[in-house]
Amino acid sequence: MREAKTTRRSDLDALRAIAMLLGIVLHAILAYFPFPWPVQDAHPQRWLAFVYAAIHGFRMPLFFLLSGFFTSMVLERRGLRSLVWQRVLRIALPLAVGMLTIIPLNNAVMSWAVGQQARATAERSPLAGAIIAGDIAAVRAATQSGVDAAGEDGDAYLPLVLAALTGNSSVVAVLLDAGADINRAGPDGGTALHAAGYMGEAEIVQFLLARGADPTIRDSGGMRPLEWLASSVDIAHLARRFLGGQPRSVEEISQGREQIRELLVPVTPPGAKASPLDTLAEAYQTYLASPRFRIPLWVGGGVHLFASEVFDHLWFLWYLCWLVGVFSITHVCGIGPRGGGRWWLPAVSVVAQAGMSAPFGPDTALGLMPLPHLLLFYGCFFWFGASTYVLDGQETRLGQRWKISLPLAFLVLLPAGLATVGHRPWAIVLQPAFAWTASLGLIGGFRRFIAGPSTALRWLADSSYWMYLVHLPLVIAFQALLLRMDWPAAVKILCVMSLTVAVSLTTYRCCVRYTLIGFVLNGPRRRDGGPPR
Repeated sequence: MREAKTTRRSDLDALRAIAMLLGIVLHAILAYFPFPWPVQDAHPQRWLAFVYAAIHGFRMPLFFLLSGFFTSMVLERRGLRSLVWQRVLRIALPLAVGMLTIIPLNNAVMSWAVGQQARATAERSPLAGAIIAGDIAAVRAATQSGVDAAGEDGDAYLPLVLAALTGNSSVVAVLLDAGADINRAGPDGGTALHAAGYMGEAEIVQFLLARGADPTIRDSGGMRPLEWLASSVDIAHLARRFLGGQPRSVEEISQGREQIRELLVPVTPPGAKASPLDTLAEAYQTYLASPRFRIPLWVGGGVHLFASEVFDHLWFLWYLCWLVGVFSITHVCGIGPRGGGRWWLPAVSVVAQAGMSAPFGPDTALGLMPLPHLLLFYGCFFWFGASTYVLDGQETRLGQRWKISLPLAFLVLLPAGLATVGHRPWAIVLQPAFAWTASLGLIGGFRRFIAGPSTALRWLADSSYWMYLVHLPLVIAFQALLLRMDWPAAVKILCVMSLTVAVSLTTYRCCVRYTLIGFVLNGPRRRDGGPPR
């Protein structure tokens, strides 16, 4: 056993904090490009999807890698009992308290924001407002009064795509009769056929096909409507909720997609059909969304173990609980991380990536039970980090080839991964390769440029946890408040991030750092900045 050291890796503390705070950036930009989100700006900027992919592709894999490293560090220094107690205090307890406080607040803010969005949409476009409300008479009146049924360039959703997303076949028919282009793609690159398939609207898909919709047309990522059927069912469920359409359960969406597959396969040329990997992923996702995993309750129709929204942005704490539990059990059994053989883990992450439904990067996890493929994916990074500490100790030189890794990740693997979205055989290799290479490169880069501890870095490391816990309702509230402002997207994003950071930092300084909450999140802290007594 190595002699335990008392110094910290300030560079890794800072990198972990950056990974946490990048979550604020991601959520701040979601309102400004086509994405299932409570707030959608009137003029989305498609280039922000690239920023989202670049961050989302490595952020949480990096976080779990660092978490595994620090878990092994705590085990060596303090022992298993202290490790378990610390993780209960700093992970499980904040999750439990957050479920009773932050999540209900976030749900309330989301509901308010959806209402604000609906009103802003109706004010900006009476046609879009009528489509969301399902008011067929108002849709018909709008088109007859001269409103272009094809929509205007820059709209968040084309009218026909919006009608397909909200699931109203009568509105779809009225728009087509009024001259809407059935094969025109919206800002997200998808047509009405893509949208209807995504939402599991079999009746609308059948109607669109009968009216001449092209089943082989590709979206901006190169995916055909048939390939959209492998996308996340629970995200589609959330998208319907955010749009204000008639609610559909994950089981209904999944069953609708099964019917749609039977409609699309015969009319899709052999060379344009989904690959065997896509078919396997779709079958796997359909199985996870099936009613067998729904627990009936007296109220609310029950809870689906994998698809019901439970944890929102706190899901990562739940996954950490599982991974620390597995780590602790394997340590007791004598089969924990030993350092050797860690380089087979990237290959295992490729297998886990094959089950992803997200176009780029890891899936979103919200359910009560961890998604098996996602737990395995993040587990590979966690176990790699834990094994690295066991092998090298605190002074590991992991990522020392960062001058090669970072350009390779962001200049080669990221563009290649984005270019092969929709081509699963390539995607399941390139996307994990980007996550691993970017993570290792950033570890090496931070090691090179952050020489030692500083008060500013310690503040960043400590405050980032609180800021991430409380940021989501703030972000959504500020996005909704800025809906009617005719400002450039970049200005709005800057305002949302600045206001969110200002409020969360102020509450951390005044209400958290030197209180019981701060003790739970970060351990004891002294006002003079010295080490805890």
